[in-house]
Amino acid sequence: MHRADEPKDWVATARRAIVVLNNVVETAPSVLDGTPLVVLGKLYLDLPPLFGGNPSKAVELLERARAASPSDSRRISYLALAYAQVDRPSDATAALGQLIKIPALPATRQYVADSTIVGIGLATRLHDDTLRSAFQAKRKALFKEHPELRPHVFVAVDGHGGENPLTGERQY
Repeated sequence: MHRADEPKDWVATARRAIVVLNNVVETAPSVLDGTPLVVLGKLYLDLPPLFGGNPSKAVELLERARAASPSDSRRISYLALAYAQVDRPSDATAALGQLIKIPALPATRQYVADSTIVGIGLATRLHDDTLRSAFQAKRKALFKEHPELRPHVFVAVDGHGGENPLTGERQY
């Protein structure tokens, strides 16, 4: 699911998707290797509570998703973000510790590269310089070894990290 141009349209689409995905998760949570758990968890994480978001529910779903596929970098990075959002910094740090160890296999290399952005940002917010440096080194090595990877520049939101959209430099 992609965000619509208008926030109200995205919220309406997300709320409809939550209903459908809850039905899928209740009846067949393991379909597509637990992907409905991931998508639903991410929706609960991204959607503001005012509009039906629920970070605690996101944690529960993403923990189940990680159990179904424990080496999926997207699942672990989303879970780390969810832990941070529900004020579980030690669990967020532990998830980042798992995330940094995931190898960049050919089929998942882009996802692993993308997850380094989450690792850098969240480790910075958690004041864990060791993890931040490890993610920065991993990202640099991945892009040096695999120039075909897309950097996926993320823009800062509400002053929380990201990269300057004009210079590409980190904004921490």
